[in-house]
Amino acid sequence: MAAFHQWIYASLSDGLAGTTYVRSTLLMLQSVVTSTPERIESFGAPLLRLIGKFSKDQFNPQQQPSQAEFERNVKLLTTALDICLAGAVHLAPENRRFLTSALTALVEKSKSQRCAA
Repeated sequence: MAAFHQWIYASLSDGLAGTTYVRSTLLMLQSVVTSTPERIESFGAPLLRLIGKFSKDQFNPQQQPSQAEFERNVKLLTTALDICLAGAVHLAPENRRFLTSALTALVEKSKSQRCAA
C-alpha cells in the first residue's frame, strides 16, 4: 500500500508541475483531499501556482480563447478552487494568503469585465 501512495504522490507532483494531464491530476488530487483534507499540505504551493496561471489566462486581453477552451479553463479553475475549499484549513498561512489574493483578483477582474461589456 505504501508503494501505491508513493506513486499517487509522485503522479500528483509531476502533474501539478507540468501542464499536461491537468484535468486528471486535479481529479486525482480532489479525491485525495476529499477523503483526507490534510494531504493538501504537500500540494498547496503547486496547486496555487496553477490557480494563478488559470486566473491570468482567464482575463488575458491579448489572448482570446475559443468558447470551448474558455469553458474548459473555467472547469479546471473551479475544480482547483473546490480542492482548496476542501483543504483550506490545512494550507500553510502563505498559501491561504495567496488563495485569498487570487480569489479577490478573480472577483475584481470579473466585475471589470462585466462592466466593460
